[in-house]
Amino acid sequence: MLLDLRPADKPWPGYWEFPGGKMEAGESPEAALHRELAEELGISVRAATPWQVREYAYPQRRVRLHLYKVTAWEGRVHGREGQELRWLSPAAAAALHLLPANRGILADLSAEALPCPPLFLVADPQRAAAGAFLKILEQSTAAGLRALILRIKGPLPAGLDAETLADWLARAKGRGVQVYLNHPDPLPSWPVVGRHFTEAQLADCDASPSSPFGVSCHSAAGLARAEALGASYALLSPLFPTATHP
Repeated sequence: MLLDLRPADKPWPGYWEFPGGKMEAGESPEAALHRELAEELGISVRAATPWQVREYAYPQRRVRLHLYKVTAWEGRVHGREGQELRWLSPAAAAALHLLPANRGILADLSAEALPCPPLFLVADPQRAAAGAFLKILEQSTAAGLRALILRIKGPLPAGLDAETLADWLARAKGRGVQVYLNHPDPLPSWPVVGRHFTEAQLADCDASPSSPFGVSCHSAAGLARAEALGASYALLSPLFPTATHP
């Protein structure tokens, strides 16, 4: 994928972003794509597929981004405005200083190789003995589980230490299981895809998390917030009143 560096004479100088720009009055998103890439990169787009429409709230204003995947063009890609360009993998781009609205885009590109499964298991080690908890996880993965939300709200139960759990997570990753961690302080060594947030936790985020993330939502406002910050998935519940969510 291609990124360019914002120059010193533009807002957010020194940040990396995906090429593109503002739509002009009366201009369609596709027409803006063709014009902007011709102006910025010196190319004529020949094939482009709509990918996403997402919103991002900056402190000063809210923006709506129409995202396309460009798969064919004519001309040599170069910075017509003198900007630095780099072709990078999503993993390499994650180390750059990205424009805030672009972080969620990168997270989705990174997660595309791991399509969102239709079924998640939500597992809480505090609700079962250590041996029983690991047995449930083993049985679930053997039965074809492909996505797990690991919810840890307090200390691990007796008999289940962080190293043991990390070893199991590594084996699960090798089996193709996507693991999202719902924990206030995830350990860097744990092999997880990303974080899982509650609606309240996401409401406190000023910007999109830098890694793929999901969220549990309980309202239309929570779903809108998840979409605006670029969540990889959102779970909506409950459908009926519960003790914790009346």
